[in-house]
Amino acid sequence: MGFLQGELACDHFYNGNPWRIGLRQFLGKDKQFAFYLRPLMHDAPYLVDLSDKVATELKGLKQLLKVNQVRFVRDYKTVVQF
Repeated sequence: MGFLQGELACDHFYNGNPWRIGLRQFLGKDKQFAFYLRPLMHDAPYLVDLSDKVATELKGLKQLLKVNQVRFVRDYKTVVQF
């Protein structure tokens, strides 16, 4: 989950895909953005909604929290007209 000034601004339930966030909409001078990550628990009732790939990752574990990489990438866009 992502919190801006202590209030939930965005969240992403794990589905096996990267979580991509456009931070520009949230950030500004003197604003604090914080992330809160929770492990998936092997006995949680929501597991029936997970893909087989994710269920396989959890098999044999009591919980799973794995962060492979955090990257901040500038994204530039422009319009070219002819």
